[in-house]
Amino acid sequence: MQMEEAQDGDGRRVLAAPSHKVGTQLILLGFNAAIGGFMFGYDTGSMSGALLQVKRPNGKGNEACPGLEKEALSVPQQEMIVSSVVLGAFLSSLVAGLLSNTLG
Repeated sequence: MQMEEAQDGDGRRVLAAPSHKVGTQLILLGFNAAIGGFMFGYDTGSMSGALLQVKRPNGKGNEACPGLEKEALSVPQQEMIVSSVVLGAFLSSLVAGLLSNTLG
């Protein structure tokens, strides 16, 4: 990056800061990062809502939202559910990339 020369009001030569252009690639990179952050937050919110439903025991009372299991899930079982979903999303993204390259 080179400094550009300019003249001030008295006619003296001064160094001016170079003009910076924001390229299309930088804009796309920022947009991609923003969408990635949004999707991470959305995924976290969806997973926490789903876990609340899955880990609750199925009560026999008149609950508005009974759970799906007979007994509450343990912490390791909850961890396996979350890690399986994340692993599935990772593997799906790899397959989607290959399909995109193959099919166009």
